Amino acid sequence: NLNKEIKIPPQVSLLQTDSSSPTDPSSPVVCHATGFYPDKVKNSWQKDGQDLHEDVDVDETLPNHDGTFQKRAELKVTPDVWKKNQFTCVVEHKSGDPIHMILTEEKIRTNSAGTGASSSRQNQFPLCKFLLTEVCTGSFTRKCVIRIIVSALIIYTLQTDPFYASVIDH
Repeated sequence: NLNKEIKIPPQVSLLQTDSSSPTDPSSPVVCHATGFYPDKVKNSWQKDGQDLHEDVDVDETLPNHDGTFQKRAELKVTPDVWKKNQFTCVVEHKSGDPIHMILTEEKIRTNSAGTGASSSRQNQFPLCKFLLTEVCTGSFTRKCVIRIIVSALIIYTLQTDPFYASVIDH
């Protein structure tokens, strides 16, 4: 089955809303995994190498517009705390080894003008990139277009048809 062979790894970013309010000097840091397929992923935080459950909110996995998925894990600690300890976002997906991203000021993307996530447009369509590079092996021919269409239809059917969704989950 083609769908069971498709595994697209997540892209991981550390995000933070730029907060300059004196009453809220720091907003939570979000570990954002996106662009992965299939939808099963574990997104968590560690403090000094130990799993952290306090001050962490993990959202449900959500679909992206291109058939891939995204998931967020929010870390609610002040910069004073995370600068004195090592906080690591850990993303585990069946596409490969776990991704460990250590929280540093340099790695955080904010919504400040001209920097970070708001200006980042690379890898916006990972499923399309996967279909072009893996299914078409780099050459864009009529046969390749047919393969892309068939692959996209299979993925769409497997994600939207309740019968197939229940079969895949079990």
